[in-house]
Amino acid sequence: MKFKPGIRSRLFLISFLIIIVMALVSGAYLETELRTWLETRIRTELLREAATIARFIEFSEIADSYEVYDNLADSLSVDTSARVTIIGQDGSVLGDSDINLDQLASSENHSDRPEVIEAHRTGSGISKRYSMTLRTEMLYLAVPFQGCLLYTSPSPRDRTRSRMPSSA
Repeated sequence: MKFKPGIRSRLFLISFLIIIVMALVSGAYLETELRTWLETRIRTELLREAATIARFIEFSEIADSYEVYDNLADSLSVDTSARVTIIGQDGSVLGDSDINLDQLASSENHSDRPEVIEAHRTGSGISKRYSMTLRTEMLYLAVPFQGCLLYTSPSPRDRTRSRMPSSA
């Protein structure tokens, strides 16, 4: 004897499939919208913090030395939960919250980074790219001040802001 589904079973199955499809479509849409919202919020927050830090530095009387810039980057990083790097106009690293003072001279030049080039051109630069060091997509920001650039990204120590939403 073969089971033949009745009209109620067919309607139930069709309704169930429609609900599943709608849930999947809604989930995909919401995930995309939330990722965009979160990325915009992180960009805005980083830009605001970097501009505030740059203004603070401009109004402070700071000696021009690696030690001073490195200590400043370290303390600003603690206050903002972001990695802070202070670079010269030529792209050389003057201070970095994640690099020891004795390693600054051998650190990579930042002059070819997209956000640094944009900051020189427009007054601020921001880019999202994959970090080989952290093996995740990161957001980087640069703003100019007193002949230098403040370069920042969410710190790997702050996991709530460090990772950009990953692509589906």
